[in-house]
Amino acid sequence: MEVLKQLYNYDTADAPMVMDIRSESVLPLSSGNRKYVFRLEPNGYLDENSLLLFKLKNNTANQLRLNVLNGGLGAIKRVRFSVGDFILNDVDGVNEIATLEHLLTKSRAYQNSVLAQYLGNQFYTKVATSQQKDGAGLQRVGKGELVNDPELGGISVGGSDNASSTSGAVDGKALSVNSLKINTNKDHNHEVAVPLGMIIPALRGRTIPLFLFDEYRIYIHVEFHDASVFCYNMARTDFSANETLDASPNDVNEVDVKLQVDYIIEPAELIEQVKNKVKDGYAMNFYDIVRVESQLPTGTAGQLQRKEFKLGQNNREVHKIFMHRQFTDAPTNKRARSQALLGKQRCDGINKESVNYYINGQDKFPEADVFANGFHYDQLGLALDRDLNVERPMYENSKDTQLAGLATRTNPLMGTMKPLGVDLRNGNGGIVGGGTMIGDYPILVKYAREPVADLETSNGPDVMGNKGDDGAMNVNFYVLASRRAVITSGITKNDVVVSY
Repeated sequence: MEVLKQLYNYDTADAPMVMDIRSESVLPLSSGNRKYVFRLEPNGYLDENSLLLFKLKNNTANQLRLNVLNGGLGAIKRVRFSVGDFILNDVDGVNEIATLEHLLTKSRAYQNSVLAQYLGNQFYTKVATSQQKDGAGLQRVGKGELVNDPELGGISVGGSDNASSTSGAVDGKALSVNSLKINTNKDHNHEVAVPLGMIIPALRGRTIPLFLFDEYRIYIHVEFHDASVFCYNMARTDFSANETLDASPNDVNEVDVKLQVDYIIEPAELIEQVKNKVKDGYAMNFYDIVRVESQLPTGTAGQLQRKEFKLGQNNREVHKIFMHRQFTDAPTNKRARSQALLGKQRCDGINKESVNYYINGQDKFPEADVFANGFHYDQLGLALDRDLNVERPMYENSKDTQLAGLATRTNPLMGTMKPLGVDLRNGNGGIVGGGTMIGDYPILVKYAREPVADLETSNGPDVMGNKGDDGAMNVNFYVLASRRAVITSGITKNDVVVSY
């Protein structure tokens, strides 16, 4: 009889599937000095697809444009996500680490056809069909080299002796803005939209139940760079003293800054199930990104230069380390236009360098220091979970690149994107428990380079020589470590505990 009842029982145990998404524009509570503070309501779930929106306003008569590599993402300096007094994420140098993880791991087609709709980036390259040479002999590009595409790309870098001339223009076109010009009337400008999942690691690949923080205030703090970091000034006419295209700090202001937040409202039954889990502790695991700033002094050409960088991170679980570098010396005519295309969003490369990581009292690579660029590229790919998608001249600033005819020393692509990285995950998967626990020994990065001075050795069509890499550098390390937030049910409210 019992069996027959089961056969005639047509009841279903399906969970409710009706879900609502409420989209709201959240204006900043306060602003000033390029800093904005937003407060979120404790409703529903917050996911990575909510957007930070802003426009840019031109304060000059100059022709201005966002950096073609990462667009509006390059404008964001720092983001902090906090609940009450607890900081879930505080990421400094967002433009550098987010560009590396979220743009340069995607195909160029995806960057320019999908992400460009949000960020305003527009970076294309092509093969040069003719030789370009300026009147002063300072800049040459040979036929067959990879160069910036002046038709499809956001800008042309123009000629080195005069912006209005095509003489010496590495892409065969005078200095110009091709798209998304920043106007003095903000209503005519592109609205930049940055997904929060790009700039807040706690949101990456997950949703956060805001309704569990009903007794706390939920804040997102956003700080912007000044215009010199992420904008071009294309009104230059003479480059005899300075080859950059960087805008002045106050050329641009960010305006109409707001969040477009999608609150995901699930059925009440499912929300109650989550609330019941709080009694035993509701845990959220995510990455925390720590930035460690340092400098590398000027080296001597032909002599090995060594330096150890101390990153600390004692008693933390570390998953990945990335190293980002930029020369601090002012570019000269000798360096031609090598810094103009990517501006301050570049990551300068050293041709002959080695790196090792001292972890818990022993070297990560115990055999020997390795100077091979291929080794560095493979290690970076392991840390990123995919290859770095940049043209070879951008990554490898070497004689081999020149001899292969891919780029000469005066090409603006040469050596402009070479980050270093290492993967410290243990293979277990997940975040908490998937990295390397750092004990009493702090992390040391053992770095060495054998630099060369800037030198032109040929006056032929294909200019040979060294693109100097002996200058002083700013060095930023980004350490990805485990972080856990546990929400528990207190006597009168939910309590939050954040641990490393």
